[in-house]
Amino acid sequence: MAWMSVISLCIFIWLSYYFINKNKRNPTAVIALFLKITAGIVLGLLYKFYYNGGDTFLYYKEAATIAHYFMDHPGQFFQIFFRTIEIPELKNIIVFHDQPRALLFSKIVSVFYLFSGGNYWIIGAFLSFINFICLHLLVSELSKSFEGLKKAATIAFYFLPTFVFWTSGLLKESLAIGALAVAVAMVIYFIRTKEYGKYSYWIYLFISAILLWELKYYYAAIAIPILIGILLFDVVNKWKKVHPALLIFVFLAGILLISNFHYNLDFSRVLTVIYKNHQLGLKSSGNDAILYYNFDGSLRGFLVNIPIALFSGLFRPFIFEVSNPLQFFVALENLGVLILLIITLIRTRFRIFIKNPFVIPILIYVFSLAVFLAFATPNFGTLSRYKVGYWPFFVFLVLVIYFQNKRGPDSRGS
Repeated sequence: MAWMSVISLCIFIWLSYYFINKNKRNPTAVIALFLKITAGIVLGLLYKFYYNGGDTFLYYKEAATIAHYFMDHPGQFFQIFFRTIEIPELKNIIVFHDQPRALLFSKIVSVFYLFSGGNYWIIGAFLSFINFICLHLLVSELSKSFEGLKKAATIAFYFLPTFVFWTSGLLKESLAIGALAVAVAMVIYFIRTKEYGKYSYWIYLFISAILLWELKYYYAAIAIPILIGILLFDVVNKWKKVHPALLIFVFLAGILLISNFHYNLDFSRVLTVIYKNHQLGLKSSGNDAILYYNFDGSLRGFLVNIPIALFSGLFRPFIFEVSNPLQFFVALENLGVLILLIITLIRTRFRIFIKNPFVIPILIYVFSLAVFLAFATPNFGTLSRYKVGYWPFFVFLVLVIYFQNKRGPDSRGS
């Protein structure tokens, strides 16, 4: 299969060249692409030589198993990829038979495995490229839709170190965050152009939302109601001016509806699920975890500890809490954003003059995920990876406020 590796590598090089040639006047995007691909390689090397394995190679091995089974049974394409665990032979040899999200990602990777000749590094490069193209679409749409936000979007989605690293290479986050970026970009496009009859874009939005749900349902559980709320707000606002608080109502209604689509999201058991995950996270963390005040899984314990969870989900670990070199870089980035936020709040005297209705949904999305993930995944290492679902949006908002207030009061209303 070496010849397939050569062909796929040539295709990857051509795609990269095509993007570079098309963005000659945008060197920042070209640099960001190289950074993304490099991050995917570094991630693979880190897992191979520092962690001696891990998720990325488990996905790769599972993809290899599925791909080889398909090559031996090409006539069972539909069953292999859509009814995987109903094939006894295959169910007995795959690892993720009881983990649907990991299995789905492995099946997607198996397609790349076949196409790349089974080369791990080429697969990682393609996934990094796909993630970057999705983020590039989001940055481009933000830049077109809101004057003066390009710099903030570029930093937050192209160059935020932990975000770039954990959304690169052969990890679920590469595709999940790519899907999230496309969904957000499509919604912003509709609001900017008012071209709601563009059916192809609705298809992109629908597919990306489904993929996000299937890979990272807890991201989707917050993101989808918010995106629906933004679209409804824009449509209603054209007929009659409404208060942005309408978004909160639509979001809560959406959460109520979407909670029926997944066992773990049902209101009757969601706190129990979070607490069980919390306990499992503590067992594997030692002292490398967030500690709460009398958190026992009850509603009272949850409410009392929300401030700790929110702050921890955004700014921890601190530098003095790190236990390995990778966490040091995470802590350094957290500290930098915290300092930037404090400077911004002092400059504005804690009054943020932004009329853009997108601020409310961003805050709802970020705060909701930060709180729930900080409870469910108290381990600092795990949290630093999972927070990529909301971290760049928070940093983006902080940078927007910082740059707008730096330019002066005349720009604060945008």
